Amino acid sequence: MYGVSLNMRLDGEPLVSSRKAAVVIQGRYHGQFTDKVIHAFLSQGAPVILSTWDDTEVSSSVKNHKKIKIVYNRPPENPGFQNRNLQRISTFNGLVAAKALGASYALKWRTDILPRNIDLNILLQKVTFKSAKYFESRLLMSTFRVYAVDPDWLSTLPDLYMFGSIDHLETMWSTTGFDASCDYNMPSLMKTELGLHCYENLKNIERFYNPHAELWSLYREKLISISGSCNVTLQQAASEMFFLDDHRLHSMFWNAFPGRRSIEKSNFPSFPFVADRCIGIPKRSPSSYNLRLWYKPRPVEKLVARCNYFRNTFIERLPGWIWKY
Repeated sequence: MYGVSLNMRLDGEPLVSSRKAAVVIQGRYHGQFTDKVIHAFLSQGAPVILSTWDDTEVSSSVKNHKKIKIVYNRPPENPGFQNRNLQRISTFNGLVAAKALGASYALKWRTDILPRNIDLNILLQKVTFKSAKYFESRLLMSTFRVYAVDPDWLSTLPDLYMFGSIDHLETMWSTTGFDASCDYNMPSLMKTELGLHCYENLKNIERFYNPHAELWSLYREKLISISGSCNVTLQQAASEMFFLDDHRLHSMFWNAFPGRRSIEKSNFPSFPFVADRCIGIPKRSPSSYNLRLWYKPRPVEKLVARCNYFRNTFIERLPGWIWKY
């Protein structure tokens, strides 16, 4: 795609300078839909790890496949708000299994999202295009739900998919010090700085501290520990450690919505320009990642956002309905 040839065999295990890549598909098993997700990656020759729950009955075609490893996890006593605890545990255990297989890179994917156009070769090229600070590679993620806010503890990261080196992914999804019996996990430094010692009693905490904010805050806590500086921000991380990917390139369908809704910018009415500012090989200034929640769009941007909403709500769902019925 970018004129760079990587050492990868699509008819065998993917290789990048003798380093293997694996695909970790985590979450609840959705029957035939998840089977389609798994086979979408098997066609590229990558070993696939299905990290699901111990009460799951998986199809025989998946269970008996030589290149599929199934990790059965015991669900935590508390799934967490919006299943955040479930996602962290199934993701981290899947990464541990990938590392045990000898993988140095991994793609974290969800069982309820079907990609129609994805190439591990391209993803490997993106994360190795430029070196990452503190880690072996950058971490590729979608622009979807990347928000930098003030205070930075409440910034958000997407959890749809991530690709990068195992060490970076394990840092992002680490369960060290994570209490799966709680609805939320909040760094102690965050509670100290924001005065949230009794955060359990705060109203609407699920809105300002959603799973995407928790993902960033716990990752930020680890970055502060690694760097020894409390001045780590999402803007800095996006510039030095991430690769923000245009998820629209992968033509994904989300099984969580009727009609297998295509993942677009339908819930970004205030940010119709977000993808144009964040995707591709990083060439822009770091300030392009600083998307403020209190930004008020101009009238023309509101018009574009409404047109995008109409397109995403009606037109983009047609292929999903056709695929379903």
